[in-house]
Amino acid sequence: EEKTIVAGLLAKTIEGG
Repeated sequence: EEKTIVAGLLAKTIEGG
């Protein structure tokens, strides 16, 4: 599902933040 992609992007954003 798209939620998986969104969750992955959020994780990357948080880690990259």
